[in-house]
Amino acid sequence: MRQELGIDAATSLVLFAGRLCPQEQPQVLAQTLRMLRDRGENFIAIVAGDGVELAWLRRFVKRHRLSGRVRLEGALPAAQVHDLMQAADVVFLPSRWEGIALVAYEAMASGVPFVGADTGGQRKLVTPGCGVLIQPDTPAREAVRYVHELSGLFRDPARREALGRAARARVETTYALEAMRTNLIAQLDAVGGRLRAQPHPDACREAAAGSVRHAVTMLSQRDALLRWTHSSRPMGWAHAGTCARAFTAGCIGGTSRCSTGTCGVAGRGHIRFVTWLAGCCCAWSVIRE
Repeated sequence: MRQELGIDAATSLVLFAGRLCPQEQPQVLAQTLRMLRDRGENFIAIVAGDGVELAWLRRFVKRHRLSGRVRLEGALPAAQVHDLMQAADVVFLPSRWEGIALVAYEAMASGVPFVGADTGGQRKLVTPGCGVLIQPDTPAREAVRYVHELSGLFRDPARREALGRAARARVETTYALEAMRTNLIAQLDAVGGRLRAQPHPDACREAAAGSVRHAVTMLSQRDALLRWTHSSRPMGWAHAGTCARAFTAGCIGGTSRCSTGTCGVAGRGHIRFVTWLAGCCCAWSVIRE
């Protein structure tokens, strides 16, 4: 893949895969890459994603003459993003806020160090031996910190490899599908038990109706999860991503389904579903604390 991209082994490849929107702080991304270039670091950054800030980022790259270092690819098919991740040396996502970013799971599963923000539940996944998280600060200070961390990784291939191996091992040992299924169902059952055991205050008709709708949705998604994990039907990467998004939408009260219509239930998928399920468990442990 690197040969196809024209990137030699001596050049560090940084991948940003995400929406170009305020949450992901494209201004911090841009300033970080500019400062890395100004320091003389040997790198190529590929930005895979679309969003409201893409036009601004294109102007920034042109104004600061970064086109030799930064490639803006726009939205790419999931399979192509996966291939880029396999080729990358670092996955970089300078989010302002997150629960736990799916791209962090995917980077770690690919054996690639993740560099991002210490926000939400991210530290539950990205431990110090598996990647680098930066404490939130002003955008300018964050960019300086990211430059320091990224340049250190560029200059230390042995550390990058060690972080990548540890990240992959953590995903394999801690976030296996069967363990995630068991954990999530246990958490849902525990919540149901607590709700049944506790007295309920009087509620207005609208609030009660909303609670009932949410409860029915959660129970249906729990049953869908059970059916999915007992099925062995294969599917492709792009279809899996669609199913994962549909399952997520359902769990927060929506009615989305896989748009291909081949699943029967929302949420039957591949790596993207596994990473989403792992995210549910990590995020729930943060909520409980």
